[in-house]
Amino acid sequence: MSSMNAAIERLRDRFMTEYRERHAELITLGLQIGVSGDDRETLDRAKANLHRTAGTAGTLGLERLGREASRAEERIAHLLKSEQIDQEQAIRVLVQFLDISESFVKH
Repeated sequence: MSSMNAAIERLRDRFMTEYRERHAELITLGLQIGVSGDDRETLDRAKANLHRTAGTAGTLGLERLGREASRAEERIAHLLKSEQIDQEQAIRVLVQFLDISESFVKH
């Protein structure tokens, strides 16, 4: 069983290395909202990032990160359904997630 735990720990470490890049990408995407010209494309990229995070984090025992990524993904999906993107709300969703995400990135 300890070899299984060691393997999961290695996967978690690899995920966190990659996740730091995803976290940085979400910051960049948040800064592009209202500036980049195509908020839908920006939010689609953020949604995809959050989707990957939600799926993998929970599997690797990072339940809170996975749950919050899923929640943010759902909120962005809802924003994308509207005819006009509420830029302030979109930024708020990303900032709220990034505040939680920050504690995982620091470890």
